[in-house]
This record gives sequence, C-alpha cells and structure tokens, in this order.
Amino acid sequence: MTTPSSAPIRRLEPRDLEDVVRICNAAIARGESTYGPGDLASEGLRPLLFDVPAQFESYVWDGGGGGIAGWVALMRHMNRDIYPTVAELTVFVSDEYRRRGIGHALVRHAFERAGALGFRALILILQPEPAYTVAWAVRLGFRNVGWLMGVLPVGERSRDILVFQRFMKGAP
Repeated sequence: MTTPSSAPIRRLEPRDLEDVVRICNAAIARGESTYGPGDLASEGLRPLLFDVPAQFESYVWDGGGGGIAGWVALMRHMNRDIYPTVAELTVFVSDEYRRRGIGHALVRHAFERAGALGFRALILILQPEPAYTVAWAVRLGFRNVGWLMGVLPVGERSRDILVFQRFMKGAP
C-alpha cells in the first residue's frame, strides 16, 4: 500500500482531467460536494483548473497504475481582480483511497504552496452534512465565517452551504 510519505504529489496535468472529474462526481453522488447538483463534465472543470492565472495551482496524488488517488486545487475564488491573494481550496480523494491520509497530505501541500505563492487566506465551501467534512475542516485550522441558506440545489430541494476561512502564516 502506498503511504502519504512515499507517494508523489505532482502538478495536475491535462491527462489527469478524467480522473479528477470521476473523483469529483463520486463526491457529488455521496452528497459531499458543493459542485453539481448533477455530474460534472471535463469541459466544465477544465477552464477552472487550467485557464487561470499562474498562482492558482492544482496537484494530484499519483496512485500509480495510470490513475490518481486524489487532487487538490488552489482555485480562483471569484473572477474579479480584487481577490488575488485569496484562493478557494478544493480537495477530493477517490473512494478506494479514502481514510489513508491522502487528503490531509494534499491539503498540507496546498498550504505550503499557498504560502509560497503569497496567498493571505484560503476559503473552503462545504455542506453542513456530512458532519465529518466540517470536523475535518476545523482540524485543518479553518473557521466557519458564513452560512448561506438554501443556495445549493440538490434534487427537489436546496441545501445550505458553509463558508470557512483559514489565514496563511504571516497574514492578520
């Protein structure tokens, strides 16, 4: 079994996009993602990951065998130039690799890169359920700074989303 200390984390490449979409769609199906409400297509995710300014980087955990085990991205939070030091953190781990520390290792790598790239704050957008995703965010140093009620369409109803923030080292 590959462990977090021995598996390579590398930059996301276009060849990884189908795996990224597959992993993300599995999280949507589990009700753990604020993407959606339906499945994503690679055409929808490609511009968010590749057609962005250079400081918005994405990484994968190479699972070996031609696939990735997970991915993390420092994504553009808004398409407005007044937010160049804020990134939205996105992280997903493939079902078969969950609970092995991969998500944690990817996020720690993203924290290091975010600091090196000059980001002052990271934003994380989650649903309040399942509760373990919220607990995970808090363990990583994020704090809840907002609650948007009924904004995420899921089937016949709309779900709430939570906004979390984490300042990077050296930021106020």
